[in-house]
Amino acid sequence: MSKAKSAIESQLKMLKRALEFMNRVRGRIRVLEVYVVGSRARGDYRDDSDIDLVIISNDVEG
Repeated sequence: MSKAKSAIESQLKMLKRALEFMNRVRGRIRVLEVYVVGSRARGDYRDDSDIDLVIISNDVEG
């Protein structure tokens, strides 16, 4: 498999996991905005990198 194809598959896998997580979160709070930050957003991630999300909601204090 080419390096580019492997990178795309890695990104798609993490985005799918993030969407599944967001679906669970939306069942508990009203989500206004979601941002992907960190190495996945910058594009300098490794295959074992996680995905960092910033979730904006008025339903959470702190």
